Amino acid sequence: MIPMQIAALLPGLNLVIGLVDGLLIFRKGRNTLHDDIADTKVIVVSKKVIMVPDDGN
Repeated sequence: MIPMQIAALLPGLNLVIGLVDGLLIFRKGRNTLHDDIADTKVIVVSKKVIMVPDDGN
């Protein structure tokens, strides 16, 4: 079993793991516990918005 499935079997532990998972996003790499388990990487996407004028069509 993977760690999250094991946590689902124990009532209080699931709440703690869910809270820790959410709080880990504040780390330098912005990855959470489930990112570490799945060995995924967090990427940064630009938030710049470009407004294009409407040509009326």
